[in-house]
Parts: sequence; C-alpha cells; structure tokens
Amino acid sequence: MKNLILTGSTSGLGSEIFQQLITAEYNLILISKNKKKLIKQQKDNKDKTNSKIHIYHCDLSNLSSVKSIVTKILKQFKYIDILINNAGLWGPIGKFDSNKWNKWIEAININLLSSVFLIKSVLPGMKKRKKGKIIQLSGGGATKAMPNFSSYSVSKTGIVRFIETIAKENEKYNIKINSLAQGAMNTKMLKTALKAGKKNVGENYKNLIKQKKNGGAGFEKALRLIKFLLEDNKINGRLISAIWDKYEGKYFQKKLNDKSNFTLERKV
Repeated sequence: MKNLILTGSTSGLGSEIFQQLITAEYNLILISKNKKKLIKQQKDNKDKTNSKIHIYHCDLSNLSSVKSIVTKILKQFKYIDILINNAGLWGPIGKFDSNKWNKWIEAININLLSSVFLIKSVLPGMKKRKKGKIIQLSGGGATKAMPNFSSYSVSKTGIVRFIETIAKENEKYNIKINSLAQGAMNTKMLKTALKAGKKNVGENYKNLIKQKKNGGAGFEKALRLIKFLLEDNKINGRLISAIWDKYEGKYFQKKLNDKSNFTLERKV
C-alpha cells in the first residue's frame, strides 16, 4: 500500500481529490488546518474505502508546525510514495503597499514555503527508493501578472519554477515532479475574492462575477489530470493546465520533446 500525503484535504478541490483517492488503496495521510473537518472526514469515510485514512492537524502558515508534523509522519511511515500539495489561499487582496505584512507572508508560507519544506522532507526517501511522485497545485497567478493579488502571484510563480528546477535535479532517480493548473473554480477562494470588493480586486472583478454565474471550471477536469499524472511515468518538470492542455495522446507526447513546452513559459 503506497503512502500518499494530501494537503488541504477538507475543502474545495482538496476534498474532491480525497474522494477520488479513496476509491484506490493508499495510506492516505491528510493534512489540514481544520481539525473538526479532518476528524469528520476520517470518521465518515473509514468504512467506505480500502485505503487507510490518517489525519494530521497543522497550520501550514506556521513552518515550525509543518516541521513538527512532517517529523511525526516520517516517523510513522518511514517514506512517502506520493505527495500532492493542494493547500493554498489568495493572501491579502488589494494594492501591495496597503497589504498587511503578516497576511502577505502567511500566503507565501502556505502557497510556497510549506510545499517546499514538504518536498524537501520526502525527497530523500524517494531518491533512496528511486521512485516517487509529486503533484503541485498551481494557479493562474503563476503564468501572468495579477494586480492586487501580489502574494498569491509571487508564491505561485515561485513554486512552479521550484518544481521545474527540482524535477531536473532529480531526473535520474525516476521521481516525477509536476505542477497542475486547475482552472478558476467556484470554491471558498472565489467567495473570499468577491467579499474583498471591486475596489480591492480591481480589473479582475468582472471576470469573477462572470465566473460565479457560469459555475467556474468545475472539479472534473482537474481530477482527471491528477489521475493521469498518478498513472503516468514519463512526464516530469511540467506545468499542465487541466483546462487548456490536451495532455493525452501522441500530440502531447510529441510536444514534450521540446523541454520548454508546458513550463512556466507556457510555450505549448
């Protein structure tokens, strides 16, 4: 039974990923800030799956807590086969110079540094066993400037470039490390952005209203891409869009021959 870590499992896309994963057999290691939802998630699903559900309460914005939880996880499981870094948030919305610094750093810690630390922690075991998979959830903030969402944009750009870098560093160990752009979904993050108001959101506000009316990207395409990456053993160091990229078939495989395709450059 493979050991799989999923962060941010109790809401939004994370909850949907969890529901997809319990159809298989894993030691599912769930990390979330919401302790009550974690306990409920484990209780409600323990008799519905062949997987074993293990829960760890952790505030990913607190890097000391992240370190402590990772130590406990590795003490129990020794190594991790799969890591899915899903947890994320907008951070402060509005002009950078008006952002509260502690909130700006909080987003950097959750979206970037906690993911980096988790990856650093699981990599040695993957290298030793010469196998492993890391899937990093990204977002639109990685590939274009997002005025009024500076901490989100910086953290998402940083994590994607980090993924590309360490994927190249670890190619010879048969570890597949990729980023996934899930699309604009109608989750709690949309509500947070709309609540911030037109003045703080700026030029993107109309698009968010349109997204709310249209229902957003939905979960299906992102879940299908995650399933694809869990099964595929060739793709490495890429940023793949669940919405725009045709990642199945010979066309995609041919495009992969160009190392700059499906990266932060978005040359596709």
